[in-house]
Amino acid sequence: MPVNHLFSGRTPKESETITDCQDYFEINEARGCFAIADGASQSFYPAIWAKLLVQHFCEYPEISDSNWKNWLEPIQAQWLVEVRKRVETAKLQGKPTWIEGYNGLNAKRSATSTFIGLRFSEDKIKACVVGDSCLFVLTNKQLKSYPLKRSEDFNDRPEYFATYPKDNHFKPHFFDINLEQSDNSHIILATDALSEYILKCHEHEQNINIFDTLLNIVSPQELEKFVASARHKAIKMKNDDVTLLILRYNFASSYNSPKTSSLFVQNESKSSIIPQDFHHPETSEKINHTQDPNFNLSSVKHSIPPTTSQKIEECTSYSSKNHSKTINHLKQQRACLILLAVGLPLLSFWIGRLSSNPHQPTTQTIDNSNLSPRYIKLEVTSKIYADQQLTEPLIMSLSNLSEGLILEEGDRWIKFQLDLYAAYHTTINPCPSCSGDELEIRSAQNIQLFPSESPGDIFGELSKNTKFKKLQFNSIPNWHKFRFVGYIAQ
Repeated sequence: MPVNHLFSGRTPKESETITDCQDYFEINEARGCFAIADGASQSFYPAIWAKLLVQHFCEYPEISDSNWKNWLEPIQAQWLVEVRKRVETAKLQGKPTWIEGYNGLNAKRSATSTFIGLRFSEDKIKACVVGDSCLFVLTNKQLKSYPLKRSEDFNDRPEYFATYPKDNHFKPHFFDINLEQSDNSHIILATDALSEYILKCHEHEQNINIFDTLLNIVSPQELEKFVASARHKAIKMKNDDVTLLILRYNFASSYNSPKTSSLFVQNESKSSIIPQDFHHPETSEKINHTQDPNFNLSSVKHSIPPTTSQKIEECTSYSSKNHSKTINHLKQQRACLILLAVGLPLLSFWIGRLSSNPHQPTTQTIDNSNLSPRYIKLEVTSKIYADQQLTEPLIMSLSNLSEGLILEEGDRWIKFQLDLYAAYHTTINPCPSCSGDELEIRSAQNIQLFPSESPGDIFGELSKNTKFKKLQFNSIPNWHKFRFVGYIAQ
């Protein structure tokens, strides 16, 4: 079943910019995954949380009624890391917002966000929904909406996903939606302000056909214009961030629009840039493949001048005459490909065996200057070692979840780093054996994820005196910032 991504975009509240927008969407067409999230503006750093939710779903869509709490854990830890970085940066830059951030971290304030993640599976949609962002399935002018059905169902206290388990009071809804055998049907994802507006308009359909309007939006500028107008009409859209994502599925056609995931700009102006129309070089007739639901190759052929059509028929005739020769040729090619497919892996295997030293462990160095950085999730039960021999523990177990930047990988170990903090009284001062950029922390002392005395910010307790690289840090008196490097077993 072809699924065509027609449009996706977002626009901020009136008088705000796109950098203030706390809505996010993500698309992974290869996996058939689409997601939107609406961060709650009154919560703590909601935009980071909304973005992590949609990205995580499109990479790992296997969320279910039984595992959703565990599914959230990696990005809950990642959100905490990102927020701490923001607060620290604000402090270093002298921004007064760092105080509110620091207090929020100590109080363990959560970010919250509504969420919809959907995955296409054969003739079904598997959807996970929490809150008042809505999924609309439009088939032959018939509407089904999930999870809310009426405009009066919206309120100021929607359900949500939260960044701390203590605040996750709402269980997500899971839907298996059977798609009807229709020639042309649409799926719309929308955050709450637009969802409520859609249902209001649908309830007053004699005044406005909202779907005719929405399905003609093909650019971020058109979305912005539509939203600005809807905020000042008789049926009003509330002033909030808006995200719209439009898909089309078609059982009767094998036509697929070009894959667009690589064409999405991963920044604040993220939007689709599929060309909406084209001209045949030998005719002035415009063919709009987005607006015509019955677009197919035969309709294009009928728009081509007679001379071109004649050439197509000649080519078809030639192809028929050479059909038997082509089949024999393809059989020979297939036999060669089979031999290559079997022989090359075996050859590579034996060359590798002959050229390698079986007693030498394999090490892969990660060059973060050329590749996207990769992180390892450090569990509470993780044991951290001083070197790749994994015989000398630095920390026997961690106090909190966290993430470390992967530096190298061996066959049995992973080397990682992260920036941590130590109170002045936990260090050896002065340290005669330390170089200028080193500090030494005493054994049996806690090292912190954030410069505070809160037990919730403890990374772990050192098992022995250890030296680390000291980092420049002038934010909070009597604290040192340092770079922790350790090894964890694979």
